[in-house]
Amino acid sequence: MNEADGLRVLLVDDVVDALEPLQMLLALRGCEVRSASCADAALAIEKVWRPDVVITDIGLPGMDGRQLASQLRALDPHVVIIALSGTPPPSDWNSAQTAMFDHYLVKPLNFTQLEAMLGLS
Repeated sequence: MNEADGLRVLLVDDVVDALEPLQMLLALRGCEVRSASCADAALAIEKVWRPDVVITDIGLPGMDGRQLASQLRALDPHVVIIALSGTPPPSDWNSAQTAMFDHYLVKPLNFTQLEAMLGLS
């Protein structure tokens, strides 16, 4: 049995085309995957579905990925939150800002790196 069987992953990105390939790859690896195009939709999904992992873009419209991560932590302190951004974190990003994320990945996503983080490899 694949270690990922049953791993619930929520993908959050306002670029729907970016979600579909990642959703398909994770599903092929045995994950249950849902997606949202904004933070409000992600929070609604979290409340009823309780993902194990949330992979979120930082630059979301409205509530950004940092604000989303903060709210997710308040709802479930054990959820693994992975930031996915087009740029690395700024050098002046303090520990309070990064503490809400378990990992920080830069686009384009290295799927092998993500697989290792999630224990899929």
